[in-house]
Amino acid sequence: RVMLFIAGPPTVGQGAIVPRSKKENIRSHTDLAKNQAPLFKGALDFYTGLSERAIANSIVVDVFACSLDQVGTLELKVLVSRSGGLVVLADKFD
Repeated sequence: RVMLFIAGPPTVGQGAIVPRSKKENIRSHTDLAKNQAPLFKGALDFYTGLSERAIANSIVVDVFACSLDQVGTLELKVLVSRSGGLVVLADKFD
């Protein structure tokens, strides 16, 4: 079992959903609906690949996300659900 504790969106690597520079806003629901979220497809493919590796190795992935902003749950959903894990969303780690 892998337990992932996150407090913000991924900003580095293949699973990033927003660039590190603060010049661009995080993608919105409207951006996703209009296919205008440039990092969405790559991140989704990355987490789908991770889910395949987790399943092959009998690993369950749980995500504990505590943030007042988005944390990339849409992209992470495939990894968590396919591995049999759970997602817990809250405002803070208390």
